Amino acid sequence: MLHTDFSQINYADYDRFFVIGCSFTNWHWPTWANIIAEQYPHMEFYNFGFPGMGNEYIQILLNQITHSEKLNSRDLVGIMWSTFHRNVCYRSADVKQQVSNSNIDYFDPDRPGNENWSPTGDMIHVQTLERDGYVDAWDDRGFVIRDCAIIDNTTTVLEHANYAAFQMMSVLPEHQTLYDASILATKKSDVYDFYSHLPSKMISSDRDIVNTLGWTVDHVTVTWEKPWTKAGAGDMELDRHPSALDWCKYLSASKFHIEQHTEDRCREADNTVQNTTHSNLFADDWEYRAQCKLKYPL
Repeated sequence: MLHTDFSQINYADYDRFFVIGCSFTNWHWPTWANIIAEQYPHMEFYNFGFPGMGNEYIQILLNQITHSEKLNSRDLVGIMWSTFHRNVCYRSADVKQQVSNSNIDYFDPDRPGNENWSPTGDMIHVQTLERDGYVDAWDDRGFVIRDCAIIDNTTTVLEHANYAAFQMMSVLPEHQTLYDASILATKKSDVYDFYSHLPSKMISSDRDIVNTLGWTVDHVTVTWEKPWTKAGAGDMELDRHPSALDWCKYLSASKFHIEQHTEDRCREADNTVQNTTHSNLFADDWEYRAQCKLKYPL
């Protein structure tokens, strides 16, 4: 069963809440997923979001947890689809051990949440690759076709599943050039027309974080040291992920009722983030970090 309206979901009907997505689903502070889970704590919460992941990952993980967790009518699944130009790769434990012994520490197998699937980066940022004397160019039109097909196929699965689900777009297709100015200006309007039935299958068909908050490419949530570097190295970044209160505004605009205690918790989390210079300085029991400590089925 696929829900397309937050206000019509009876959360008392569900015992478990599974979510899948990218960093907009699982980050260093509360996302939309944490907010829903905290407001309805009777549901066991499982967050399979991971930073940098694309829509292939979301599709694969949905398939895996459907079988491994034996999803049923007492389960609720939430998906926030990623942007359309990301690839993911699978690294087994042996491969990750080899990499972790090198000078690259990103694929450290002991880092919470980094189990098997890993992002390969934004393929539009690497627009051209020179190989054997000629240049290969990534075409963002192809990524849009691929990901719309993935979302369409998954939507059919959700509509006929014996568990309940809802889905959202992290960034609407027409806003992705605002969020990432590196996207190529290829023709895509006919692809959007071809898949024009998809917006009605979303829980918020015409809304994303961009039009909810009036975002531009200049939006910055916090300036701190890059999360994957050592604290004190001084390698700074402008973190543009929505804050916890941003996600409250997005959910409210999408007809999800935010209770006062939930908003207060999000405000407290935002204050903690603004007073932290590096994500590694969060206490070991920082609950949002703990959400990453899940084992992938395969």
